[in-house]
Amino acid sequence: MKKLFKIAVVLVAIAIVAAVGLIWFAISSLDRAAKLAIEKGGAYALGVPTKLDSADIGILAGTFELKGLNVANPSGFASPHFMNLGSGGVKIDYDSLKQQVIELPAFTLDTIDVHLERKEGKSNYEAILESVKRFQSSDPASKPAEKSEGPKLIVRDLTVSNINVHVNMLPVGGELTKLDVKVDKVQLTNIGDGGAGPVEIAELVAIIVQAVLQAVADSAGSQLPGELLTSLSGKLGELSKLQDLGIGAVAEVGGQVQQLTGSLQGTLEEVGKLGDGLNDAAKKAEEAAKKLQEGVGGLLGGGKKD
Repeated sequence: MKKLFKIAVVLVAIAIVAAVGLIWFAISSLDRAAKLAIEKGGAYALGVPTKLDSADIGILAGTFELKGLNVANPSGFASPHFMNLGSGGVKIDYDSLKQQVIELPAFTLDTIDVHLERKEGKSNYEAILESVKRFQSSDPASKPAEKSEGPKLIVRDLTVSNINVHVNMLPVGGELTKLDVKVDKVQLTNIGDGGAGPVEIAELVAIIVQAVLQAVADSAGSQLPGELLTSLSGKLGELSKLQDLGIGAVAEVGGQVQQLTGSLQGTLEEVGKLGDGLNDAAKKAEEAAKKLQEGVGGLLGGGKKD
């Protein structure tokens, strides 16, 4: 009897270990599948290698977390990456993963590092946005060859926080300009609920990149070199506007909240402000030079008549 009891205990233990192993394998498989889907989706939409350090689906907790998303620079540019994401997370309903359309109530992304590089008339952001443009095109021949795979998504609220932009510009025959720009927050609502309907992972990646760059142009454009701002906004103007896709979009910079319109008029106003600032500075310099000349002339007696 004792022997049978021991055998039963061993069998139960083996069954428990096997069950735990199967659960661990299933979760690991989900994590790997999610990681691969994001990497393939990013590469498909942006036309450059996209790597993710880790994806973690917490079935019991109902969470999905990702870390270390790195979007490579197009070839020919020196900065370490085009875009890098520190971390992201979303609450999920495990049952919804079985549906054809997954609805996410809130998705957060934190600590985005972006390099905008322009030299001798070419820029990394134009190459990236050209891929997004082909991806948005209704012409199948213009789209990337490899089809992305994965579920369709609706994201009710997506918040991107702490966006740090590094500008590196070398105009033809000019001097190198380096500066940093910060966008505090970009918030998108109802992604996939309007326009063409629910979006794939690749489409979501493209929308996020477009929104971040639109925030830089619309909300922080006055801090950018005029040539870079004009080229960035011009390329963004070739894409479908976020509002036309049924997406609400706002950005916060320095405590000021602004709707992202993608309007070329806004860009022209920003460039005009830069020009006005330069004109004002030139006038002040000219006035100061005249006063200095008058002062020196007075000291030397240049204004004295016989």
